Amino acid sequence: MKKTITALFCLLMSSPAHSQMAAASLFSEMKSINPAVVGGRTFGQYTFIGNSDKYEKSQVINESENSKLDSKITGFSAFRGGKKGGFITTEASFILQSGSRSLLIEGGADNFDISSDVTFYQIQVAVAFWNFLGLQFTKQDFELEQKFIFDQGATGDDVIISNENITRDSLGVKIGLSLPLGPLRFSTYYEIMSADQVVISTRPSLPAGSSSPNGRFVGVGVGLLTKAFHFEVAVERFMNPELGLQEEATAPAPEPRNRLTGTIEAKVFGVAVGYTGRLYQEGYRDQDQTVVNQLIYGNSLEDRIEHNVNFSLSKDKGFAFGGSLIYSKVTGEEQSPIEPASLKQNYPTESKQVGFMIKLGYVW
Repeated sequence: MKKTITALFCLLMSSPAHSQMAAASLFSEMKSINPAVVGGRTFGQYTFIGNSDKYEKSQVINESENSKLDSKITGFSAFRGGKKGGFITTEASFILQSGSRSLLIEGGADNFDISSDVTFYQIQVAVAFWNFLGLQFTKQDFELEQKFIFDQGATGDDVIISNENITRDSLGVKIGLSLPLGPLRFSTYYEIMSADQVVISTRPSLPAGSSSPNGRFVGVGVGLLTKAFHFEVAVERFMNPELGLQEEATAPAPEPRNRLTGTIEAKVFGVAVGYTGRLYQEGYRDQDQTVVNQLIYGNSLEDRIEHNVNFSLSKDKGFAFGGSLIYSKVTGEEQSPIEPASLKQNYPTESKQVGFMIKLGYVW
């Protein structure tokens, strides 16, 4: 408990187009984590967003052997957010992402090379009833194609190749509640995410098979909202995390995991600036970040802080321009991507993420 309180304090003192849980953002293009706050958006907005994220990960296996991962994810999204004023307010978004990953393990007796390509899309629709109740529906489709090459090097002349494929289709339903008391906002949500996942592989460290994980999430937040200022804190809990891709189906179920979020935003003379910090505890997985979960942090159980800085230039009506910067770095221990999880062997690992977004929109 002390660790959680200390981490949250650091967040407040110290995804990009992924917004709030307790109250509507000052950034009209931000989609809402809690569908109940959709009805609090002051201005409606149509927005087109382009993003690019670069990830690097290094792992020390022993004194001579190490692994290096490089990944780049690019994406495009379209967003439409309605403004408050009626019984029903709607929000809709479409996200399309693609990415690649190169993982090379060398320095030992044998060399390993894993190259991956991924595509992902998400459609999300939210409906808010006044400022109190909201429903959200999500559809996701994910596919990863991967080639694993094992060169036995000094131990033989054989090269082993495994052509691998991972597909994941998901449907989600979320219900949110919000209680506005003057400038204060108290909010909560509950979400169920059902998925069908199929893994095709011929190597033991990536077990082939199919599964149907059903994720359950709950969140609680409190915020302060005025015309020119927004502040909030929130905690979300992944009630039943699923097993990692390298885990056997008979492995024990993971413990629940949390994400803590702190946001502060201000707007002066048509210029909005904001900071959001998120602490992902013990490998918490955001279901809106399926590509990142699969490509980068699939084996990570470390706490990770993600920093987001946002800005926007716009008037109450008309064209708007904005952007976001994202940075995250974590040092800890992870299992090797080529070893079965049953070995329970972790190695020193450092991961770094740098990304940006460009947003063009029209406010109405």
